[in-house]
Amino acid sequence: MPPLARGMLAVLLAGGAVCALFGALYRRTGRQWALTLAITGGMFAYHMAVRFLAPVLLTAFTRRRYDCRSRWFRPKPWEARLYEALGVKNWKKRALTYQPREFSLAAHTPEEVVSNTCHAEAVHELSILLGALSLLFAIPFGSFWAFFATALLSALLDGAAVAIQRYNRPRLLRLAERRSRRYSQRS
Repeated sequence: MPPLARGMLAVLLAGGAVCALFGALYRRTGRQWALTLAITGGMFAYHMAVRFLAPVLLTAFTRRRYDCRSRWFRPKPWEARLYEALGVKNWKKRALTYQPREFSLAAHTPEEVVSNTCHAEAVHELSILLGALSLLFAIPFGSFWAFFATALLSALLDGAAVAIQRYNRPRLLRLAERRSRRYSQRS
């Protein structure tokens, strides 16, 4: 299991334990702070579970086949300015990567890496959607702001990962096209 996956699993288990512990304390005492901590622990566990579930769901439905030139994955005219304003180039190398080998040009062709960026982007976008669905837990449990805070934090982290994939893909596509032209000229 990759190191990041072990860390995510630890957060999932710890969040579940915090949820169970403070949930039991809330039932026994009725203290609102215990409910808020139970919800927060449960939401950390939920958001980690989403990160394990999203790639499984997408792989089952897409078989990891993506058209990187489709409208969904094509860069929008305003994106380059946004990524420059966010300084993506400066912080992207410090971002944690679940499976760094998936994005290695030493291990994969540029075309394969491009496809992997599409898959990673789709996984993070699905995680944002599933994370937003956690707000529905506020209906039976209340404490909307605890649900909102964890969903927002989750969306910001996944949004950063989406930005990295979308920032890198145009350059990878240009590299793949140059490589393709070189091979076709040799033939």
